Amino acid sequence: MSSKFDELRKKAERTILNYNQDISNLSVEEIKKLAYELQVYKAELEIQNEELRRTQLELQRTSDLFFNLFNSAPVGYLILDDKINIIKTNYTFLAMTGYPASEVNSSNFLKFIDESSKNNFLSRYKAFYNNPVGKTLEIKIRSKNDEIIDIRIEGIKILSFDDENQNANLFTAIIDISEKVKKEEELINYKLNLEKIIQERTSQLNQLNLELSKEIEKRKEYESNLQNLLNKEIEINQIKSKFISITSHEFRTPLASIQSSFEILEKYDSKLSPERKKEHFNKIKLAINTITDLLNDLLRIDKESPEKLNFRPEKINLRLLIYDCIEKIKFSCDKKYSFEFNYNSNSEEYILDYRMMTYIINNLLSNAVKFSPNGGKIITEVNQINSEIFISIKDQGIGIPEDEIEKIFDPFYRANNAETIKGTGLGLSIVKSSVDLHNGRIIVKSQLTKGTEFQIFLPIR
Repeated sequence: MSSKFDELRKKAERTILNYNQDISNLSVEEIKKLAYELQVYKAELEIQNEELRRTQLELQRTSDLFFNLFNSAPVGYLILDDKINIIKTNYTFLAMTGYPASEVNSSNFLKFIDESSKNNFLSRYKAFYNNPVGKTLEIKIRSKNDEIIDIRIEGIKILSFDDENQNANLFTAIIDISEKVKKEEELINYKLNLEKIIQERTSQLNQLNLELSKEIEKRKEYESNLQNLLNKEIEINQIKSKFISITSHEFRTPLASIQSSFEILEKYDSKLSPERKKEHFNKIKLAINTITDLLNDLLRIDKESPEKLNFRPEKINLRLLIYDCIEKIKFSCDKKYSFEFNYNSNSEEYILDYRMMTYIINNLLSNAVKFSPNGGKIITEVNQINSEIFISIKDQGIGIPEDEIEKIFDPFYRANNAETIKGTGLGLSIVKSSVDLHNGRIIVKSQLTKGTEFQIFLPIR
């Protein structure tokens, strides 16, 4: 509109300049022409004035409409600067907080924020101010009567102008979400109560399940015990059969030897030389010792035997015990066997069960000889490693199949490659029990055709 006024003014000025002479010198026609043009200018001016009045009226209506929209909006409005100062507010925000406009405008917005939300608001405001699009802030503010109000803040950047500068301010919508927060809190409490009820019911159900599981476990244990009893009965029957088979075979040989020597002595007593008599008496004695050893093995392997459970550790000379066992086995062997004894411990005396240790060493030495039919060197070594006694007996015999090493300590078990060698299969089972009673452990290392090593580790008492 102002451009039209400027154009009209310039046109009038040009006209006046064109007639910049004494009007008294003008002709009548020129005066009429000038008067006409002035009338036209006047009419144009009146038209422009009327348009200006209409424009001003429209501007006023628009201003009133914006004022009403701004102040009567269902949400509060705040215009903030980068320092969080309130440049302008609307009636809705004033009604929401209960503050008069004089206490809000030109105040800092932090004045109205609850302490519980200040740190959160301050940490996020700069980023929100710089780029508010798509972002919201949810905080708590306090009304004039100290009531907590939950609000959500949304905003856009606007430009404002003063006499000298152009400023970027933040136009924010303040939305009361107290009811929403209240509903959410109620929902959370409802969920918590529901979870509590579920936990209680779950706990009760778990308790019932636990009791049911215990009952099931009891029944399983009962069934397992029944099955174990059945298995034990089957095992006992198998052991009985195996025992009868083994004992009938193992006892037959020494008994046959006794019978043969007895019959010879009985029939030919007067005809035999003292040396021959002594030979037959020695055979009888050896056979009796063999039977005695077999009976002792059977007594030891019996789980209810007091002999096995009667563990009596005492201070013994371990070096002398092993030396006597080696000398005894050497006496009964031929010259194709050689024995080496390396005692490397600084101490000779240890607290051990003498009877059990004698059995362990005798059995392992006897096996070393028995399972080395081609002879060879049998090495016995003793050492003290940290807090344990280490005993090793190594032979150069037939060895044990790798897949059978774990079974050799089972009663009556004999490796496949040892079926032709005499024995009950009880000795190593007794050795293992004796080592266990000492709280020790026994390890077997073996290689077919190259020999076997038994390693015993006993804790020092």
